[in-house]
Amino acid sequence: MISLRNRKNEDQLFREGVLGDISLTEFVVLWSYTFPLDKVYRDKHSIPFNSELHRSLDPMDMMVELGQDLAIRHAIENELEKKKDPSIDYDGGRGKYFSTKRNVSKVSQEDIDKAFDQIDITNIKTNDDGSLTL
Repeated sequence: MISLRNRKNEDQLFREGVLGDISLTEFVVLWSYTFPLDKVYRDKHSIPFNSELHRSLDPMDMMVELGQDLAIRHAIENELEKKKDPSIDYDGGRGKYFSTKRNVSKVSQEDIDKAFDQIDITNIKTNDDGSLTL
């Protein structure tokens, strides 16, 4: 039996006819091209390559499970998108809370001074809770 641990160059294993006349890199590319979901599925479930469990896997089962994951993720994203309230999000003065595009009339300093002078502090009353009422 040939062990990869005893080899200085893993490519020798492939060049010596165990897997034909292809290099390790060529084998990895060929495997990934032939079974594109294999690596994703094995990473998700922490399954080592060529283990007994890996050899017992069915590519159709992998495809269905990963397809379900993808469909659920898209459904959740779509539902979250529907629930977004654009009137709450602040986007450069376009939300309803911090809009800079309101029709607000300018108040002159003279009007402010007049209003301030008209305040009669003798009418201010203190409530039981400490708040003030005009």
